Amino acid sequence: MSITVGDDGHRIIYPYFCEDPTLSEEGARIGLWLMSSCINGYAIADMRILDVIAGRSFSTIDTPLNGDEENTFRNRYQIVLDEWRALRDDYF
Repeated sequence: MSITVGDDGHRIIYPYFCEDPTLSEEGARIGLWLMSSCINGYAIADMRILDVIAGRSFSTIDTPLNGDEENTFRNRYQIVLDEWRALRDDYF
């Protein structure tokens, strides 16, 4: 979602709607890193993740990136792929 703030400001917002679990700071950092990697033309400072149900907003102002977000994302994604490969014969 994109909104205009003031005359020339923009916010790119990813709404998170899961009641349980609430979005962790680590999850928000990974999400912000991923948004900034995929969405061109906007600064990461203009991006937000909104945990709609918890009523919490995440930005790099209050949740700065650590620098390990890409590695964490890739490691977790690999775990999901490995699990999917192990289980896919049971379902297809």
